Amino acid sequence: MSKTLVATTQEVGGSVWATLDYAFQADSFEPYETLVIDETLMPSDEKKPVVGETHLLEATMPNGDKYTVEIICEQDITDEDEGFDDFLWRTNLYKGQLIRRCLMSEPMTENESLIWASGHFLTDQFPKEFTNWSEEQVDEFILSNAWEPCENWSAQDVWESISGLAYSIRNLLYIRYGEI
Repeated sequence: MSKTLVATTQEVGGSVWATLDYAFQADSFEPYETLVIDETLMPSDEKKPVVGETHLLEATMPNGDKYTVEIICEQDITDEDEGFDDFLWRTNLYKGQLIRRCLMSEPMTENESLIWASGHFLTDQFPKEFTNWSEEQVDEFILSNAWEPCENWSAQDVWESISGLAYSIRNLLYIRYGEI
């Protein structure tokens, strides 16, 4: 799997869509303005970004050369007084495809990804039956099992981090490889 970084930029935007648009206005991306990006797995603008969220998109030049666009949410720089969200994003463009077929026999379900991701923010992962819990029960479990660096976070902030990581791993594992 070959990867050569050919362009990079850091932009401020409220969503992945806005950031992608800004990135291709940067001078370093000018030679790639005819790049055709497969945006089928881009998240909707309805979901608030989470720091650390990463998106990989396949792209092709008109001559057939393959590229990968990597978009990473690096920092929440929202100014509450302005009334809208702003994030610092890094967009990298690699020549070649970074995305490979997943060798897992079955796709990871959304619930499995949430359970897996919860282990990165909680001292105990969500149990399988957490999907049958009320929102209050999930919040209580989160607050009772918050990993030390997350102890002072709200249950909502921890949940957003868990769901953002879960989304990112499913996106990474299954772009073009199977059902999501």
